[in-house]
Amino acid sequence: MFQSSLATRSSTHSITAPLKRVDRRGSSARLLLQSCQNTCGIAARPKSLQVAIRGKTVPSLQPAASSDLVPDKHSAFEDAFALVIGALMVSLGIELFKSAGLVSGGMAGVAFVLHYATGLSFGTLFFALNLPFYWLAWRRMGLEFTLKSFIAVALLAGMSNYAHDWMTITAINPGYAGVLGGVSLGLGCLALARHRASLGGVGIFVLYLQEHFGWRAGKVQMAIDCAIVVSAFFLIEPVRVAWSVVGAVLMNAILALNHKPGRYIGF
Repeated sequence: MFQSSLATRSSTHSITAPLKRVDRRGSSARLLLQSCQNTCGIAARPKSLQVAIRGKTVPSLQPAASSDLVPDKHSAFEDAFALVIGALMVSLGIELFKSAGLVSGGMAGVAFVLHYATGLSFGTLFFALNLPFYWLAWRRMGLEFTLKSFIAVALLAGMSNYAHDWMTITAINPGYAGVLGGVSLGLGCLALARHRASLGGVGIFVLYLQEHFGWRAGKVQMAIDCAIVVSAFFLIEPVRVAWSVVGAVLMNAILALNHKPGRYIGF
């Protein structure tokens, strides 16, 4: 018992002695205390360890548990702002692709193919093609996600139908259009995904797979988009198809690198 008492005093002395030789202000004391805890192997009970420093008590340091991190919910204004900005960025990418005769992936790619084949308005086709997918969105992703996605699709359809009144592109290199358009599409879709919205169709499907199975939305959509773009070989020149693939890869790379499951905790 005498040896146990000596060991206890020795352990206490090893913790408090270094603290007497340093400045006792805030972070210095806390960092030294943490170092002593790790050295002495007593960090297993951090809540019970307190050290008096010039009459003040310095609590032990303990990292916050992951369960204590509660994501901040986006406000209605933040959601509305993101939907408008996201749709605006996507509409810019769509106009760049249309001016260069390119196609994109997802439901927009299907609308592009039908637009080139029939001459019908891209915005009208895009809005109509997405209507059947809202049932899946409502059943699997919830009412809030469905309403946000419907608003985003309606905004994009309207912007696309009136874009020629706001901007006229007389000539553009297909390579430049593919790169800049793909980046614009990716950033717009990222803004929507961060606020639990999508542009319907394939976007709803891949976000459902990510939320329920952990599959990365960017990678899944990249595979689907490439299949849609390749089908455009029957309508446009091969070189334009190639630049369309570059745009699709850039768009989905932005999603794959910046919208990984568990990394972004806001909703």
